[in-house]
Amino acid sequence: MCGKEDEARVTETLPWLVYGAGTVGRAVVELLVGLGKPVLLAGRGEGRVRGLAGAAGVPYQVGDVSYPDRLLKGVSGVINTAGPFKDAGPQLMSACIRTGVHYVDVSNEAGSHIDAWSRASEARVRGIGMIVGAGMGTWFSERLVHALAAELDDPVSAHLFMVPSGGVAKSPGVTASQNVVLSDPALAIVDGQMKALRRRVRALPAGAGQGAALAVGTGDVIALEKSTGFRTVTVSAGVRVTPRVLGLVLPLLTVKARWSAAHPARHSAQSHDSHLAVSLDDRRPRLFAEVTGADGVRVQGWLSSRSGSTVAAHTAVAAMQLLALGGLAGTHTPYQVLGHHALGSGLDPVIEIYDRA
Repeated sequence: MCGKEDEARVTETLPWLVYGAGTVGRAVVELLVGLGKPVLLAGRGEGRVRGLAGAAGVPYQVGDVSYPDRLLKGVSGVINTAGPFKDAGPQLMSACIRTGVHYVDVSNEAGSHIDAWSRASEARVRGIGMIVGAGMGTWFSERLVHALAAELDDPVSAHLFMVPSGGVAKSPGVTASQNVVLSDPALAIVDGQMKALRRRVRALPAGAGQGAALAVGTGDVIALEKSTGFRTVTVSAGVRVTPRVLGLVLPLLTVKARWSAAHPARHSAQSHDSHLAVSLDDRRPRLFAEVTGADGVRVQGWLSSRSGSTVAAHTAVAAMQLLALGGLAGTHTPYQVLGHHALGSGLDPVIEIYDRA
């Protein structure tokens, strides 16, 4: 009978499949190669996949996930970095369960999280671990909320706000994933039930800065409910306009996002950047949260961190390393596996708890 040590030893000799050759995919490959881990790269865009594989010196396969079991033959785990995750995620999850391969992705799309949790029993029976959202969202969101909750005797609700990015350029995959989130209903946990919020626009709370808050149904909602058990969880994106202006333009933005989600931009064979170096930006505020206790006491705080793509790569690899040790069958949130695990290299977040009322 194979024990944890035997399983880990076998895992070390088999490659990890990295699906996707975008910004996060490049960072994951760079990290794995630096750690001396065997890697198999796969993805849809031949130019980007071939270019990155050549630069990293790793084998590769090109193609979609129509026949995912072929991609998973002889691998120990899958790190899916290809957005929008609604395209490849369901097929890869199903294939991982069929073939007994661990699955990690960096998706913050609610659909990915709902799908993964619906497969929790199957994954447990097959003895594989599945972690969805192993990136800045949702792990850092969980870290901030759990840190605030620890300040209260009986926390029951959380409201999370994502700070505007300030126009930072996004890869086509990240943009496509964000379009999926914007075009989908604004899911929230209300009185212990998942619901679609009808009112999506309001002012940012005091302490979170000026502007409007747009309710969005990200994977954070599902992850926070699973790891905290709170009866109320909402997530909003901060926007640097007034609530009135956002309310006026929201219908147009939603239509545009729906069209873009249905017609995501793809990388051409020529439009690839095969170098391995992934830039790292400065630490800045990324998330604001407010957690309230059953007695009405409220605590607020900020989370500051560096680049989302770099953090996502290190988080995904750390999650897969823990799954490879065995004993974590089933579906988990990133926080349930990683907790406050230290990433090092200046990538760990700084959490400031500054208000309690």
